[in-house]
Amino acid sequence: MKKAKQTDTFGRRCTALMLILAICYGTLVWKLYVLTTDEKLQETAAAQQTYVIEAGKVRGTVYDCNLEPMTNRTRQWITAAVASPTAVTMLRRILPESTASGVLERLQKGKPVLLNGRLPQVPGILSIQVPVRYDAGGTAVHVIGYTDASGQGVCGIEKDWDAWLAEGGGTVRVRYSADAWGRTLNGAALEESRSGDGTAGVVLTIDRRIQQMAEQVAQESLEKGAVLIVESETGAVRAMVSVPTYDPDNAAQALSAPDSPMLNRALCSYNVGSVFKLVTACSALEAEFVLPEMQCSGSLLYHGRQFQCIYGRGHGKVGLERAVAVSCNGYFIRLADEVGAKSVYEMAQKLGFGREIVLTDSIRTTVGVLPSLQDLSAPAALANFSFGQGELLASPLQVAVMIQTIANGGVQIMPSLIAGTVDENGAFSASEPAVRERVLSEETAEAVKNAMRKAISGGTAAHAAPESGDAGAKTATAETGWYQDGEAVVQAWCAGFTEKYSIVVFAENGRSGSAACAPIFKQLADGLAELAGA
Repeated sequence: MKKAKQTDTFGRRCTALMLILAICYGTLVWKLYVLTTDEKLQETAAAQQTYVIEAGKVRGTVYDCNLEPMTNRTRQWITAAVASPTAVTMLRRILPESTASGVLERLQKGKPVLLNGRLPQVPGILSIQVPVRYDAGGTAVHVIGYTDASGQGVCGIEKDWDAWLAEGGGTVRVRYSADAWGRTLNGAALEESRSGDGTAGVVLTIDRRIQQMAEQVAQESLEKGAVLIVESETGAVRAMVSVPTYDPDNAAQALSAPDSPMLNRALCSYNVGSVFKLVTACSALEAEFVLPEMQCSGSLLYHGRQFQCIYGRGHGKVGLERAVAVSCNGYFIRLADEVGAKSVYEMAQKLGFGREIVLTDSIRTTVGVLPSLQDLSAPAALANFSFGQGELLASPLQVAVMIQTIANGGVQIMPSLIAGTVDENGAFSASEPAVRERVLSEETAEAVKNAMRKAISGGTAAHAAPESGDAGAKTATAETGWYQDGEAVVQAWCAGFTEKYSIVVFAENGRSGSAACAPIFKQLADGLAELAGA
């Protein structure tokens, strides 16, 4: 009887144990089911198995006025590789020994690698194309600017339109599969993905063909200086060149280079010299005052001080037109004296001197120096002012405003650099049109243009005469009062117009406007004609 009771107790215990085990097993199965069906956990597991390599950044494009890209023009090959047997074998065979060791070591650790260049497509290797931001040598680098290592704009258009260009770009990525420890899975396929193609961007008024032509001429003929080409009827800047230049892909080197290659000399202020005689001429013509012809002996005694014409040479009998053509200082001293300092001063302001000219937030001229009316009350100061000497300083872009106004029949249009924008679909949206303002009468503008034509046909700007077409110019050799190696430093200019364009050539410490700048004006004018006929 006692044995039967013991057997019955043992059975109950076994049954209880089996029930407990069944409950535990059921609970485990339920938890596994939950784990395998939970959406968040599935996403986490998938993420652990997919890895991404960033192969390159795409930035929005800077276009010229014809919607030709000025950045992102070319592509380069980048190769992504993971540790597949085929990839490792090929890389060991084709890579230089100095490169192969590091690459293979990384692959053996299950890590991907990026290599420059294109390789044969085998399992574990994918070659893709990514944009090259700047052309070799660079075009319009002082306008476009450059980006830093993180891809952010540092100066120029890259800085001023940084947010827009960044938004218009994207990233080129390569995806591959790996285990939870990041080791590449055997036979893993590499896939390319892109977010944004860089179509969106900003459109400049620069004409890439004109810019490149002007750069070539300037780099061949100028050591330091600037060239500006502005469309006279619209004020659109078609070329802005500063020399020396720099490589935007190696901007750090340019920071400490001699001659300040990163300086945009088209925006800096310099002594102006005789191109300012056009302002004095305009003030007299607008006042309907014409000084009778005078005899120039090569110097003029004015309020007890002797002022000489260039080289002290006499010009004989000169009126306004001939005085512009031969650049007679004495005539313009007399003219300013008769018209008055206030008239010349106000005309200088109207024609762009003494004010900042803004193209973009960071591409803007210095204000320069425009002597005050009080300063000009001194006879010697007014005399110097009449032919662009003394304290007067201006930038090539400010001089270009004056030339554009004259060339456009007296209607001034402030220069523009931004033509509009392009969206991600390639659709162009134009900027607001520039404001037009009549500053001179048509008669005054035409009279000054005729005088500038005389300067080219037989005056100081004779070397600026193009092979064909209408053109006029004014040269200048501006004294600075500085000396370098015992020689006087002078700033040389040639500013004028062709049938369609206003052109300013500036040579820092040039020999003279006639020798250093007029021949460059001719090359530019002929180059523009050739491009127009192409």
